[in-house]
Amino acid sequence: MQARALKQKQDITQIIVPQRNAVPAMQQCDLMKQRNEDIAIIKKMGREEWKITSNYHQRSKAETFMYRYKVILGGHLQAREFSRQETEVKVGCIILNIMILA
Repeated sequence: MQARALKQKQDITQIIVPQRNAVPAMQQCDLMKQRNEDIAIIKKMGREEWKITSNYHQRSKAETFMYRYKVILGGHLQAREFSRQETEVKVGCIILNIMILA
């Protein structure tokens, strides 16, 4: 499903870490080409360095933040109107930022 969604968008860069034992694919579609390039770069510079240069850590930070948000504040919004939902999310982010700094 992810591959299908990526195919529909033309301006997306695929940042999915290949498995440690991944080998280059024989298919030559755009998504596989990008994956094969990532595998080659990882073998050349190492997995951790690739994560830094490809900004994978930014994705990881965002996923961690959303996990914390959902665990601490719940996975559902209480407000029904969109403007109030925006306010609810902003307040939740402020609460999490205060908790991180404390």
